[in-house]
Amino acid sequence: DGLAEPLLQDDVDFDDAKVERVPDGLLRQNQEQRSVCIRGLRKVFKTTAEDKIAVDSLNLDLYEGQINVLLGHNGAGKSTTISMLTGLIPVTSGNAFVRGASITGNMAGVRESLGVCPQHDVLFPELTVAQHLRFFAALKGVPVNRVEDEVKKYIAEVGLVEKTHYRSTMLSGGQKRKLSVAIALIGGGRGGVF
Repeated sequence: DGLAEPLLQDDVDFDDAKVERVPDGLLRQNQEQRSVCIRGLRKVFKTTAEDKIAVDSLNLDLYEGQINVLLGHNGAGKSTTISMLTGLIPVTSGNAFVRGASITGNMAGVRESLGVCPQHDVLFPELTVAQHLRFFAALKGVPVNRVEDEVKKYIAEVGLVEKTHYRSTMLSGGQKRKLSVAIALIGGGRGGVF
């Protein structure tokens, strides 16, 4: 199934008695390829002075129906991890599987299941709320006969019905974030990176 056993570094003090057992229902998500499984993910940036290890052998399982947060200080590798999961930068080694699709071999499959809402809004000033969603629905391969229903659904879900025909420049900061969330979710993404 392509999933490797978790890798533990020898220098990590690990006590099984202090680790909570993963419930069987969540483990089944891994077997049924309904989760995000990160195995030995590593990113090294080559510099002229010395190599910079940004992410060092990360192992993590993220399950359906849960909200997960990456916490860490500046430079801890949070953004780098998300950038690898979304295909913005290549991995140095290791792999991750999003609903069974490998980030090193099947980014198209990853993108079908994962919506991304970047830290900063990526909106086009000349497009309306509805036009943004139509555009991103087309990019994500939503069948033409379903686009308008999807657009209406996500505009309603994020509470922008009254702003449907407003250009993005006319939205407040909070409304722009709502539009970015709708963009991340349109097309049936099963998970979101926010």
